[in-house]
Amino acid sequence: MTPVGPPSTWRAPGKLVLLGEYAVLDGAGAIVAAVDHGVECAWTPGTLGWSVPGDDRFVRAVLAEMPLDLGQFEFRDWRGVDLGGAKPGFGGSAAATVAAVLASEHGRAAKDGQAATRAFDIHHGVQGGGSGVDIFASLNGGLRRFPDGVAVAPPPFAVVWSGKSAETGPRVKQYTAWGRSSPEKRRSFVLDSRALVDAFERDPVGSTRAAWRRLRAMAREAGLDYDTPEHTALAEAAERFGGAGKPSGAGGGDIAVAVFNEPETRDAYAAYCSAKGFTVIPCALAEPAGLRALRGPRVDLMPFTPERLDLALHDRAGLARSLEATIPASWPQPDYAAVMGVLADRWRADKGEASWAWLVVKRGAPGAQGELIGEIGGKGAPGPEGTLELGYAIVPERRRQGYATEAGDLYCRWARSTGQVKLLTAECLESNAASRCVLAALGLTPCGSRAGPCGRVLMLRG
Repeated sequence: MTPVGPPSTWRAPGKLVLLGEYAVLDGAGAIVAAVDHGVECAWTPGTLGWSVPGDDRFVRAVLAEMPLDLGQFEFRDWRGVDLGGAKPGFGGSAAATVAAVLASEHGRAAKDGQAATRAFDIHHGVQGGGSGVDIFASLNGGLRRFPDGVAVAPPPFAVVWSGKSAETGPRVKQYTAWGRSSPEKRRSFVLDSRALVDAFERDPVGSTRAAWRRLRAMAREAGLDYDTPEHTALAEAAERFGGAGKPSGAGGGDIAVAVFNEPETRDAYAAYCSAKGFTVIPCALAEPAGLRALRGPRVDLMPFTPERLDLALHDRAGLARSLEATIPASWPQPDYAAVMGVLADRWRADKGEASWAWLVVKRGAPGAQGELIGEIGGKGAPGPEGTLELGYAIVPERRRQGYATEAGDLYCRWARSTGQVKLLTAECLESNAASRCVLAALGLTPCGSRAGPCGRVLMLRG
């Protein structure tokens, strides 16, 4: 189905494997994080076309057979890391595949459960193999156990560039060949890895230390180029600081990950690595891949997910990081603040209702943070006949500047594009000339009025 609706941006996080490398290919499981280095895709209506910085094989495999009116897809790195031309192994090809799958179907594959299957099949086919752990991480977000998806409490961790790139393919081939020639040794390695993955949440430092040693022993037996002097130095330093370190991924270079019991020791380790000339890569857990924003000329509408509502209630700094925006003291307005706790309970019970709520973010200059200026959405989900009641609010200091109309236009175009909304309704005080103008600009016309506690309420539909 050809996507419809306003221009949109889709984001897919990268992956960071903490535990389970190599053995994951034999079904042993892994501990994997979705991290805030990945791929974004900006979609606009039009003739089918795409632009990709670098290798476009994975994107082309998703889009090449799509309808010619599917639109334009512009892919770009999300929080790319400048390493002098080298690229860290955060699973960029998998993130690009996930972003392409979601954007090409405007998220429908995610809703019907097909995104994982389609993204895995395409990535596996183009790459010629793989466990799918990178696709899994991008689609599920957070820190999880693969493949069952159980969420794992994240320990403080640091990511450090070892100083050189490494290829995964040749090492996987060497591991596979060793497994065929030494099946009992391979079986022992897989069982040990599975036990360490199971122990990770109870003892992340101890299991990571044991995993590094077990991986090194396997690599020696297999004749596999896994450890490097740089990785050894980084792992030994992590242990001196009370933590544990190892290569993340196939080894031979690329990135190292170190885990700790306390953020203070993690920070001390990172400072030590920087002083020794290593590049410490700022890295945080990321939300699952999905729709980042509906894009207007000046504002973005960003999904007000249950997770973001929880941040709004308990961690405003965390919400600001999630939105990449500042939050003024005037948000939320008192009437919305009064119902946010009730909304949190309702959304936990029915995430479908939450999918109709959005935050309004005024975009900043390129590279700068935006500003949260309001919220917009349905007062609940659409009714059985496709009726959705619209509500919105803009903070006082940003009113009368056209933001409500722009946000409303984006929202109404998106809502109608879902196929679930046949009729939009709204209410406002008859005395509220500004809201009446906004709703008129959105194509809603009066259809009656009623008495309200603050005066006559105008009812509109369109």
